[in-house]
Amino acid sequence: METNELKDLWNIYDAKLERNWSLNLKLIKDMNLEKTKSSMNKFTFWKSMSLLLQFVVAHYLVNFIIDNYQSITLTLPAYLLALLTYIALIWNCYQLGLVLTIKYSDAIISIQKKIEKLKIQKLRYNKFMFCASYPFVYLMGFTVLHIDLLSFPVKYLIPNLILALVWLPFCYWLIKKYNTDNLSSNFWKSLSRDSTLTPASVSKSLNNSLSFLQEIRNFEATDK
Repeated sequence: METNELKDLWNIYDAKLERNWSLNLKLIKDMNLEKTKSSMNKFTFWKSMSLLLQFVVAHYLVNFIIDNYQSITLTLPAYLLALLTYIALIWNCYQLGLVLTIKYSDAIISIQKKIEKLKIQKLRYNKFMFCASYPFVYLMGFTVLHIDLLSFPVKYLIPNLILALVWLPFCYWLIKKYNTDNLSSNFWKSLSRDSTLTPASVSKSLNNSLSFLQEIRNFEATDK
């Protein structure tokens, strides 16, 4: 067999390999993009449910404040609770807005950057909700039970105020603890893994989406 014939055979074989690689890349890209869309749809659904609940709470609080506007000691907890609720509500709307900016026809790295930006916002939102959880429950109790601050026994009010003051430093310490690179025990590792307060635990849907997209980029890099 002559040298030119060998070159021709080699070129044909190389072309087949290139076609196979391109086909495999397309299959992996299509499959992983579908997985990404599915994960993001789950994120959007639960985020929408959270937003709907916050709308219901906000509506209740507005009506409560209007009905009892003459008594500041009765409505003050509702005002503070409404503030927390509207911060969370607006933050949720912003996150859903970021989801709407994702175009799956864009370059993979562009999709990744948008989801990473969304992940950062989700992590900050989770930390805010964790810090606001105790005040939220406490203020909701006052509002739902129609408790007037002036009629609340001091012996119960003072311990709760002390706990409220200690709560934020405790939250700061715990979040910092969870995000330590080398956690000291399996107990802390387990809590951190399920806390939703670290990049690894912030959202299963977002992390899965980023993982699917990274698989595409890794496959693309094998040809370079």
